[in-house]
Amino acid sequence: DELTTKKKQDLLNQKLKNPLLTKSKKKQQLFEKIIELSNLGALQDSEYAELFAEAFKIKKLSPEDSAKIYAMANDIQTTPEGFQKHDKIIDMLNFIANLEGMQPTEVLWALWYSSILSGLSTSFKNVSYNFVNLTLDSFLRNPKEYAATFSGLLKGLDKGLNEAGQIMKHGKFADNENKLVPTNILERIEFPGGKFDPLNWAKIISRFLIAQDRVFYYTFYESEMSAMSYVLAKQEGLKGKALEKRIAELYGNTPEQIKAATETAEKENLTGAVKKRRILELIDQSRGVESQEFADKYAARGTLNYTPRGFMGNIVKGIQDFQRKPGGKSSKFIIPFTRIVANVTNNALDFTPIGYKRAFFGYTGENKMQGREFTKEIARATFGTLAMYGLYLLISAYDPEDKDADFIITGNGYNDWEKNKQLMETGWRPYSIKFGGRWIKYTDTPLMIPFTLIGSYSDQIRYKKVNLDEKDLIQKVSSAAILSVNA
Repeated sequence: DELTTKKKQDLLNQKLKNPLLTKSKKKQQLFEKIIELSNLGALQDSEYAELFAEAFKIKKLSPEDSAKIYAMANDIQTTPEGFQKHDKIIDMLNFIANLEGMQPTEVLWALWYSSILSGLSTSFKNVSYNFVNLTLDSFLRNPKEYAATFSGLLKGLDKGLNEAGQIMKHGKFADNENKLVPTNILERIEFPGGKFDPLNWAKIISRFLIAQDRVFYYTFYESEMSAMSYVLAKQEGLKGKALEKRIAELYGNTPEQIKAATETAEKENLTGAVKKRRILELIDQSRGVESQEFADKYAARGTLNYTPRGFMGNIVKGIQDFQRKPGGKSSKFIIPFTRIVANVTNNALDFTPIGYKRAFFGYTGENKMQGREFTKEIARATFGTLAMYGLYLLISAYDPEDKDADFIITGNGYNDWEKNKQLMETGWRPYSIKFGGRWIKYTDTPLMIPFTLIGSYSDQIRYKKVNLDEKDLIQKVSSAAILSVNA
């Protein structure tokens, strides 16, 4: 009726003033705002369609374009929750992003990022770091959880490889915080040479790196989900077959649950890898929401794909705010990556006494940790601290004058490029551990900071002839912890 129409018009006028900043009880993603505006009729009335175009910075929105966005929005709302809906959302966002137009500089930035990430060493570091991080976190659990954790690791690996295959094929995925956004601009354009133009293959680089992360993400995710299912079932006081059955129910792994998921996937006419992906997705959707949320945060942390926290998070926010300003974007040539560097640093600090501070008092601006997060943080801090002390005892057992010692840990040697170059000619390596005649670099592991502290201590004695006793070491480590109290 007339009153309802007036209310719709008022609401549309309010939301179209700035749809990206409109307040809502629930924080909305971009696609939710678009669908909401579509449902209110913004794309069916020429006047509001112009406002829609202006709000989303679209130079020209033809009636055909409006109709297509409207049809896509309706299709999304009737699609089952999950990756099928997500893919359609990304298609709609890509369509709108293409209507907004593309700046040559945006394409050049994307190509530059692809070029600096294209080396095999980048992939090797990414995989090796994730593997070490996963191994450490799997080890630093209650031993009673080991069996469930290992079972989850295998399921996660299978699921992750399936997801990785879909990413390599289509290039569609949620961002680091499960937000649905337009794909990389290289996914949305076609250079003139077609498949024979190497520029059209640049998008494969980002797909490959994301695919690697998704393999490890799901391995982290499923291992934690499986372990939590075991813990929750044990808390119910169950034993024997009843315990096994309850674990399977919580994990979504009973024959009945698998059959129901399979039947749903078949009703949706899915086949092959897509059918398998849907079955695994439906099983996950049947699990407890709280467990899903914690496992997601755990997996995001494990693969370093989350918003940096604490002091490092504040630094990243400041840099990113500056890079968004006019003239600030050029600083990306000097600081191309911020989030990943901050998260690597934060993860390494967890394996030092600073981890205790974070567990009991929280990151800067956060409350103390609770439950499994608290337990895991204490385990990391304890392991890293004991590892530091163990390395101290090891290097103390060897003569610092013995250049052929079986065990050596290094920092930056002399802190002098020329002198370090001379050392390297003898086979010496900085930021490495020599064990059994082999040098192993530790900078690409979560133990980077605790090992660097001991390596630098060893260098002081071995190369600078500074005599530091155990008391000096404790003072230096304590000073580092105090200086990092805001971490």
